Amino acid sequence: MKLRPYNIPTAEWRKFVKLKTSQEFKQKANEFIQSDTLLSSFSNPKEDCLAQILGPDNHGRLRAMGHGMSMSKLACFQVKSKYVTEMQQAQVQLQQQVHELQETLAKIIAT
Repeated sequence: MKLRPYNIPTAEWRKFVKLKTSQEFKQKANEFIQSDTLLSSFSNPKEDCLAQILGPDNHGRLRAMGHGMSMSKLACFQVKSKYVTEMQQAQVQLQQQVHELQETLAKIIAT
């Protein structure tokens, strides 16, 4: 009861605590923690462990993603992240090529 937020009525908080401390909930949580869904569900928040344990999110919202996040925004961020990663890898390869060319040029000039 000490953890009850001030804006939650006592009766509602007791129901919540009773539900989340039940054996059924604990067993369900343990199954998900031990399964492979923990690793495979990061790309789809509708099927991740949190959604499977706590139930579906409210329409238009994503749990634990902050204010204003939606599935379409998440998809855009994932695509952006993918392209940024690809560009970083390409940049590293180009830097290696430039370094190799500089070494080759230095050897040619030295001879």
